[in-house]
Amino acid sequence: QAHGASAGSDPPIGSSGGRRRMSCLTLLGPAGAPTRLVCLPHAGASGDVYAAWSGDLAGALEVWGATPAGRRHRSGEPLNVDPGRLVDEVVAEVTTDSRPLVVFGHSMGALIGYELSLALSTQGRPPTALVVSGCPPPHVRTARASRDYSDDELAATLVDWGGTEQQLIEDADLRRLTFPPLRADLTLCDRYRRDHPVALDLPLAVLAGRSDPVAPADQMAGWAAYSNDFRGVTQFRGGHFFVTEQRRRVVDHVADLAMHALTAGRRRHER
Repeated sequence: QAHGASAGSDPPIGSSGGRRRMSCLTLLGPAGAPTRLVCLPHAGASGDVYAAWSGDLAGALEVWGATPAGRRHRSGEPLNVDPGRLVDEVVAEVTTDSRPLVVFGHSMGALIGYELSLALSTQGRPPTALVVSGCPPPHVRTARASRDYSDDELAATLVDWGGTEQQLIEDADLRRLTFPPLRADLTLCDRYRRDHPVALDLPLAVLAGRSDPVAPADQMAGWAAYSNDFRGVTQFRGGHFFVTEQRRRVVDHVADLAMHALTAGRRRHER
């Protein structure tokens, strides 16, 4: 299951360092909260980038991080460049649990989070809410043909994104470790296409960095077309990695959105 096992159910497959783990999803803190928060990472990253969120939330939500193939505990698997395959992996794991689900995705994770929410909705299991961050709406993203992404291109991309020191980018060992998954994820993003919005019937909130060069704040309102219950755009100080720079504010905001969506959902169910 994609959570702390309930009575009479089987526990998740695998573990590491005391963490419950399936293939893609890893539990990042204590189990047992009534609502799950599944967090999808930016290109090149793993679910561990959200490791601090569980402590910040203090048990209010059960935090799971998604790790694409080819990195961390999945380093023995081939890298994946197919967005549909990644969505299918997460769908297969989150649907082993019937508890309410909130989805958060940053940058690449926002695209996967939207497609995950759409797939779950199609199955009649919509998330309680979706929060997307640091990513232009799919239909306004700049279409790019897939390319090889040389090491120099990847280094320039990291510089453009901000948040990575130049001396780290020039480190040969770091390049060998980080560039292959980054290259695969950028290729995955290039292959992702959605020309026309499909509106979700669930709350959708958007987070934006005021000085984000990747996802300019003035483009983010276009996400309104992707939900019949759009909760607006909230801007935070910082660039593309404002979710790290402003982590506590972001986590508190996501928690508030989740609680409001859960309350509204219960009221609708009671009517």
